[in-house]
Amino acid sequence: MVENNANTPLTDENLPMEEEQKQVSFLEKLQNFRLLVMVTAGISLFSIISLVLTFVFFSIDRVYYNGPEPTSAQIHYENQLVGGIFFTLLVFALIMAIATIYFGLPFIQNKSKLSPTKVVGYLVLITGGLLGVDAIFAFLTLALAENPSPALWVVSGILLAISAALSIFIFFRYLSVKLYMPKPVVKK
Repeated sequence: MVENNANTPLTDENLPMEEEQKQVSFLEKLQNFRLLVMVTAGISLFSIISLVLTFVFFSIDRVYYNGPEPTSAQIHYENQLVGGIFFTLLVFALIMAIATIYFGLPFIQNKSKLSPTKVVGYLVLITGGLLGVDAIFAFLTLALAENPSPALWVVSGILLAISAALSIFIFFRYLSVKLYMPKPVVKK
């Protein structure tokens, strides 16, 4: 180490200072529309995996159909009605998650200069809402169904709730994003 004294040409006062690198947070990086759509597609992919697992659990547990013999036909009908509504909401959430990825692909591929839109943000919001309702149904299954498998429905409810929270969180980034799309990379 070199000691600084009055005879050395460089003292602490005239040493060149390195500029501090500004730390850019992940939320600030999401101002880039392409990166935001990539993160949204990842969240939608996680939602699709959660929904497929819920479909599997729905068919394995059989609390909404072919379950224990009910005491009256009306109870059996109500059980199937709730199961039908739950299944329909799962299907709609799956369709919306796939649509979110589909409408985001042109921005991810970045083959041409596109004008960013907030359609992907609205789709992820609708998907998040449907996932939230599905998570509520998964937890209500534990309370209302006869002899449910608790492990299946708790895992399903937690996965759906996490997917819903991530989807709704990323929607708020769409509200504050600077609609910026980088120039396409042309390989020569």
